[in-house]
Formats: sequence, structure tokens, C-alpha cells
Amino acid sequence: MKNLTLYHTTIKESCEYYFPNVNSLTILPSEKYYKPILGAQAIKSLKQIVNLLNLKHLNISLKFRIKDSFVFLKILNESPQLSSIRISVHALQQFFNNSNLCECLNKMIKTLDIYKYASSSFKYRYQLEEFCEVFSNLEELKCNIDQAKDLLYLLNHLPKLSILKAYLWSIKDHKYFHSWFKKATRKLNLLFHMNYIDKRETELFVWIGRNIN
Repeated sequence: MKNLTLYHTTIKESCEYYFPNVNSLTILPSEKYYKPILGAQAIKSLKQIVNLLNLKHLNISLKFRIKDSFVFLKILNESPQLSSIRISVHALQQFFNNSNLCECLNKMIKTLDIYKYASSSFKYRYQLEEFCEVFSNLEELKCNIDQAKDLLYLLNHLPKLSILKAYLWSIKDHKYFHSWFKKATRKLNLLFHMNYIDKRETELFVWIGRNIN
């Protein structure tokens, strides 16, 4: 089995099965728990179910609370092949004061999904700047954007980014935005496609050609 989904209750309770070949893991909360905490004991129990050495992708539900930055760092240290994460951006941002964790994230994570409907990934400029510093080696990103200038900031400050999937809010004039974005990125080697989901949200795919030495 390569892909595995576990509920929080399964991790907390003893499990008679062991999955040594899982490379994609999703952790979901049980309905009876409100924002359960993912702590050190949960990671210890998880190691008895899954061989974290083979893990390449981790999906942690937005409904989880990661106890602290040291727990998150332990996950990374126990999973040396991990390169892709789906997680709440707010869970990430609260731990950016841990330099060791930030160093690991920068080195390991190449694909990041911080998308959440009806919630902007970056509310303040300092969050955007901090994010680009921590994830300067990121190659693929999925996120929410409510300011067009933030979109350009990501493209200009993530030097290894090759694929961006952004969800844009409340674009009133799609033709104008298409023309503006094309002009604003004319110096970048990229292709893009827009998918108009509804009046509130627009899906933007960007493929960027990078000359990386």
C-alpha cells in the first residue's frame, strides 16, 4: 500500500497493522474530537503504524492543532524523504520563530499546498515576506490570493517555483486582469491559464520556466 489515510483515533489507539511502504499519508480528525492536538505521543504511535522513512507526501487536516514546533520538527526528522506537504498556512506561520524547523522546511519541502476556501493564505505583507524566505526552494505551490500584488511577489521571490496554482478572490473584470497579469509578467518566462469558477473565485494556473544553475 502506497497511499494511506488514518484517523486521529486510530493513531491514539493500538493498531495491529503495520504499513512499511506508504509514501503518501493523510491524517484526519475523528468527528467526536474538536481540533485534536497532534503531539509527540501521536508521532510515536504513528511510527508503529507507518514506516516514516519512506514517506514523501503528508496531508494534515486543517482541523488539527500541532502541539508545538518541536513536534513538527520531529515529523520532518523522522521522514527524511518528505518533500510534499498539505497543511494550514496558519499552522506553519505560528512556528516560523523556530530556526531549526525553518531550515528543515527550506531544505526538504518542494511541493506545498496551503489552499483553504474563503481564507486568504497571506493577510499581511510580513507574512508573505516571511513565507518566501522560509520556502525559497519551493517548486510547486497551491494557495489563496486576495491581492494581485501578492501574486507578483510570490513569482518574483520564490526563485525555484515552477508551478503555481492560485485561487483569486473577487475579480470583477476578468479580461482586464488577464491583460494586466500578462503585461506584469512579460519579463518572466511563464505560461498561464485562468478558470473562472464563479463570481467570487478564479483559478489561476501558472507554469514558470526557470534557468537554475
